[in-house]
Amino acid sequence: MITVPPRSESGFAPDRLRTRLRFHTFGPILSGTSNSASLRYEPTFAYDVDPTVGSTAMPGFTEYSGLYRKYRVNGFMATCSYSNLEAVPVLVYLTVLNSDPGTSVVPGTAQTLLAQPITQRSLIGPLTGNSALRQLSLNASVSSFGGSSNKELDDSYSAFVTGTAPLNNMWLLVGAFKQAGTLAAGILFDLAIDIDIEFFEVNTPSA
Repeated sequence: MITVPPRSESGFAPDRLRTRLRFHTFGPILSGTSNSASLRYEPTFAYDVDPTVGSTAMPGFTEYSGLYRKYRVNGFMATCSYSNLEAVPVLVYLTVLNSDPGTSVVPGTAQTLLAQPITQRSLIGPLTGNSALRQLSLNASVSSFGGSSNKELDDSYSAFVTGTAPLNNMWLLVGAFKQAGTLAAGILFDLAIDIDIEFFEVNTPSA
């Protein structure tokens, strides 16, 4: 199918382009000192979704950055699968926050997050049986959860494509919680985040 971009002031690209990009990651969630462990991601900072790695731009982000100077994430859908490596059942969860939860939430914080209405959670069996959960998923938008409803506004959720984070962000937390002991073996997770993003302010001149 051939797509003809709408006419715009720039002449070579739409004034504002909306698309969907995907971020993917997988690996262990574990702790040798606590019964709670988690990893957090920053979907609204599309230049670097994983703050522990750095420069983890999604496929397509760099390419669109050649055309536009700014972007704004409108929302995202996260889907996560889990496999338990512990010898006892573990509670896994997926949730969204309006502030940075840190590198790994403590048990008391995890218990509070599990009570949040947006949190998706499930108990999965031990390594020896029924240890896999197909998936948890949730949708979150800047207009509802973030409280900023105007998608076309250059607000605090907007940022330059060159790497500076937006002043305001939404965070996604992937976590595991065990009744007692430590999460020394932990769980394996597989996470995909489909991000609804708009690029704007056409990069002209390009330098």
